[in-house]
Amino acid sequence: MLKNTAVRTYHDVDIAWRIKNRNQTVHGSNFGVTAELINRLVLMGNDKSRTFVNFSNRISLKWR
Repeated sequence: MLKNTAVRTYHDVDIAWRIKNRNQTVHGSNFGVTAELINRLVLMGNDKSRTFVNFSNRISLKWR
């Protein structure tokens, strides 16, 4: 069960970039769902789970 497992999620949340380059809004992303997952794990006592959010597109630029 994930209650005792370290879980990490990573998200690049540059909404303006997503709208311009991918025609996606917040609803086209999965960071809300994974934030809920991490929140529930923490509420169950899992102190090894984290979410990492990058609010700039600098990381994605090297992958183009």
